[in-house]
This record gives sequence, C-alpha cells and structure tokens, in this order.
Amino acid sequence: MIGNEVIEADLLADMLAQASITSLLSSAVEIREDQYQGTVFAYPAIRFAVLQQTPIINREQCDHASLTVAARCYAEGASSK
Repeated sequence: MIGNEVIEADLLADMLAQASITSLLSSAVEIREDQYQGTVFAYPAIRFAVLQQTPIINREQCDHASLTVAARCYAEGASSK
C-alpha cells in the first residue's frame, strides 16, 4: 500500500491547485494537514486528514485499498448559533 503521508501530501497538493477552493480562503496556505500544530492560524481554513486505509485483499495482482479521508472546514465565529 501507498503510505498515508504520501496520499495526504498528494491530496493536499491537488486541493492547493484548485482555484475554486483557494479563492474562498484568506490564504492558500490555510489548506494544511489535520495535525498542523503551528502558531499562525487564519480563518477560514481547511484541514485534511487520511483517517484509515484498509487493503482490499480479494484483488489479484493489484494493490487496491479502501481509503477514508476527512476535510474539515473552519470559520471564525461562534460554534453554536
């Protein structure tokens, strides 16, 4: 299987290349991995995570997997209205 960190990096790069997504953010750098622990954070922001990868073992001569991902969108404001 391809490592989760490689998949996450590729998906993040693809999201950063999408002008329809980055135009909604204050800065394209606000699309980051979910584990980002920096001190600089601006809203709105998107955090992306590869949650689980499960091999599909009934495929012959193929390295297939089922993949679960999450894209979390954060905005400034109260959490409940």
